Amino acid sequence: FDDLKGKGQPLPERHDAQFFRVDSLTAAMNRTLGAQGLRPASLELRDDLMRHLEEFEQAVAAAVKRCRARGTPPERLTQERSDAGLDHYWGELQQVRKQYNDAVLRDRELMPGWPLQPWPRLEYSAEVEKMMKEGASSGS
Repeated sequence: FDDLKGKGQPLPERHDAQFFRVDSLTAAMNRTLGAQGLRPASLELRDDLMRHLEEFEQAVAAAVKRCRARGTPPERLTQERSDAGLDHYWGELQQVRKQYNDAVLRDRELMPGWPLQPWPRLEYSAEVEKMMKEGASSGS
């Protein structure tokens, strides 16, 4: 064993072994797809969902700053998203959340034991209120 290639190197990441048990054919297929840079749709969409969530958070932070600059209470953002220009971001976030949830369900059918879960339903006013509180506590 002293002459093995890669001796002393960390083992390559193997996502199939980290999350669930799979048969050898599925494991070989997953390794091949991974080597080609292909990922299950739910993983791709999870990254997209996180990006859209971050964009929405940034839009809320910008809307809060605009409200404060005009002397308008930021709390009104929880009710008046069209006035704050948040409709676009909220609509895209909801669309990607639905696509992600659909992909998770498809991936779970194809790969029993798939670890990702559907993203819970988001309520606009609750999300904006939470982001405003988080922004206030972080000093934004």
